[in-house]
Amino acid sequence: LLEIKLNWKKITGSKFSSVCFASSIKKINNKNILIIVSEKRNILELSYSSDQIREKINSFFNGTIIDEIKFKKSLQF
Repeated sequence: LLEIKLNWKKITGSKFSSVCFASSIKKINNKNILIIVSEKRNILELSYSSDQIREKINSFFNGTIIDEIKFKKSLQF
């Protein structure tokens, strides 16, 4: 998670990094699920791009690090 947070802008680009951030990684049923926090108005657009974000993260680390992405709304960003 620390590596993802440190390289968030490099991984996702300025389009995504300006509206969201990686919050935590949970392991459920042997799958790594990345929790991304954003303002409510951005979550719908981000959810359509979740596959793209996941692929960028996994290619950055040259392997399958994240299996799924879930989004959570933030009151403050």
